[in-house]
Amino acid sequence: MVILGVVLLVGGFVGLLSSYSHVLNMLLSLELVMLSLLYFLGLWEMIGLNDLVFMLCFIVFMVGEGVLGLSVLITLVRGYGGDYYLSFNSLQC
Repeated sequence: MVILGVVLLVGGFVGLLSSYSHVLNMLLSLELVMLSLLYFLGLWEMIGLNDLVFMLCFIVFMVGEGVLGLSVLITLVRGYGGDYYLSFNSLQC
């Protein structure tokens, strides 16, 4: 069971580091990392270390991070016409 969590975590980090050209790919990889960490928290709960409040706070943090990422993505698509990160001109105001 732990191997699945490690594979998800490593896959999320590899995806996060290799797909830096599109913002949507980075957000999806970040969500995969968060889901694998939630999986590890669930395994930790099954062992017997009951801390459901921390798990609830982590889920709230995941939802907030997802909402902020989607709002940034929508702003980029409306402002620049796409989510291709390398096409943004940082010299413009």
